[in-house]
Amino acid sequence: MSGSTPEILPCPSGERGAALGVLYRRVPDAVRPQLIANALRESAQGLI
Repeated sequence: MSGSTPEILPCPSGERGAALGVLYRRVPDAVRPQLIANALRESAQGLI
């Protein structure tokens, strides 16, 4: 591996729901929407 470090930037707020959908793609469909909603709410509150 080279010595360079990849630049990591926060996901734009308008794209976070879709990004979380990809992240949680293996989570059962029945619980995925609530997990995404919880993560977005916690992010808006500054908790994560």
